[in-house]
Amino acid sequence: SHIDQSIESIVASEIAARQLRVDDGFPLLMITRAVYRQEDHRPVLYSQDLLRSDYARVRFSIQLEENG
Repeated sequence: SHIDQSIESIVASEIAARQLRVDDGFPLLMITRAVYRQEDHRPVLYSQDLLRSDYARVRFSIQLEENG
């Protein structure tokens, strides 16, 4: 049915910093995404990704097909 997405800047927590090999407080990009079913608009996918801001390239190409 539809996709809700947001991109926001955050600072790295201790855990995220260790996983991404950056310092605590390093600027990150957080992409949050929810995909909803067409029939009843219930969520079928939720994701939250953290990207290093010094290596990030974000490209979106979303095509939703309408049934019937």
